[in-house]
Amino acid sequence: MRKFIPYLLILLGLLVAFVATLFGFSNALPYQDPTQAMLAHQIAEARKYNLIALIGLTACIGGTFWICQRIWIKRRKKKLQSS
Repeated sequence: MRKFIPYLLILLGLLVAFVATLFGFSNALPYQDPTQAMLAHQIAEARKYNLIALIGLTACIGGTFWICQRIWIKRRKKKLQSS
C-alpha cells in the first residue's frame, strides 16, 4: 500500500488541478453587462479556483519527488551493497 500512495497523490493532484481549471474556465465566461459586484465576485472565484489548481499541482509535484527519492535511495543502497 505504501508504494501506491505517491502514484495516488500524483493522480489526485492532476485530477484536482484539472477540475479546478475547468471550473475556472467556466467562471471566466463574460456577462453581457456586468456590474462591479459581479466583476468582484468573478475575480474572487477565479482566485479561489487558481489556488485549488495550485494545490493540486503541488500535490502532483510532491508525489513525483517522493517517487524520485525512493528510486534514488534504492539505487544508492544497491550501489553501496555492490561496493
